[in-house]
Amino acid sequence: MTMVTKTAALILAAGVAAFAAFVGAFLLSVFELHPAWMTMLLTAAVVFTAVVALLLFVQIDKPGRKKIYTASMLLVLLAGGGSAAWEWATPDPEMAEGRGVDLHTYEPFAGNGAIAQLEDNASLEMDEPIRLDGATALYPIYAAFTEAVFPEGEYDPYETLQSDVVSTQTDEAYERLVTNQTDMIFAAGPSEEQQAYAEEFGVELQKTPIGKEAFVFFTHSDNSVDDLTVEEIQQIYAGEITNWEEVGGNDAEIRAFQRPEGSGSQTALIDLMDGTPVMEPPSDDVQQGMGGVIQETSNYRNHQSALGYSFRYYTKEMAESGDIELLQLNGVEPDEETIRSGAYPVTDYFYAVTRKADHGEKEVTLIDWILSEEGQYIIEESGYIAAAEEEEE
Repeated sequence: MTMVTKTAALILAAGVAAFAAFVGAFLLSVFELHPAWMTMLLTAAVVFTAVVALLLFVQIDKPGRKKIYTASMLLVLLAGGGSAAWEWATPDPEMAEGRGVDLHTYEPFAGNGAIAQLEDNASLEMDEPIRLDGATALYPIYAAFTEAVFPEGEYDPYETLQSDVVSTQTDEAYERLVTNQTDMIFAAGPSEEQQAYAEEFGVELQKTPIGKEAFVFFTHSDNSVDDLTVEEIQQIYAGEITNWEEVGGNDAEIRAFQRPEGSGSQTALIDLMDGTPVMEPPSDDVQQGMGGVIQETSNYRNHQSALGYSFRYYTKEMAESGDIELLQLNGVEPDEETIRSGAYPVTDYFYAVTRKADHGEKEVTLIDWILSEEGQYIIEESGYIAAAEEEEE
């Protein structure tokens, strides 16, 4: 075999391998295999195809073939093992996919500088902490409260057995409050199910509004739709509008993601529906965490179809938002000015929630401070809107 023939054979083998890589990558992405398995299988497909193509066109003796087979297997194992080691060394993908943010960034007394601080020492100084829990999106606020008035210490947001200040997300936070595993939570108002759960245990919830936030909807930035009406949102989530073309977009089926029952954003959606039942979504379109909704909406495969929802501050400031764009509702952008003025149509209070029977001196003292100029300053500096004076419920 001449040098020209061997060169042509090598080029052909490389071309066949490249085509195998393309087909393999497409199929593996469709089946959404774990990255370590994707790397190993894709490498195996490429190496196997290249070796077969090479051996078909180039005459190699048996010892040479054995060396090629051995080197190929080592390459496959190294690629798969390296990918698995990388996955093991990186943060838990479930955390990233579920919450979309590492709350250690906002941990009090950790020196990260990510949470709001008062210019001077707080007027309140508590000798002992009380147990706090709440929604992911509100953790920066009550982490800042903690650093301002609690004694210095370790307050890991994930360590529910050791830490007094954690974030287990809205649904579990309500359960922990009702069952006396925490003293105060920061969240949206309870859903009907959460209210019924409290009543089942004979617990009366006391809600104190401490700030305001916008409930927002978003699409992939490639989507041509940038404005929906509240009525159109209701019709989409009732299953009456199913194609973007019906609301001025391209001809693409709307993939309307949802959150699980009891999550703060799902409760906000149900409230927005104003009694109209929310359609039953496919299981793949229900994301456990707000970060999952953002991740799926920004995914290139959903660039024409996805619709998601969350809260403004979480989406814009806390999460890795990727290629998403917040929609206007009724022609109004969701920003601090329109929330404050009431021009944005979907805003609501978030609350400090306690058990009414156990609403003791420490809880009263902390809530009074939160509603003071200092507490409301922290809420504003955190990127939220301070509450107007409201009665406790």
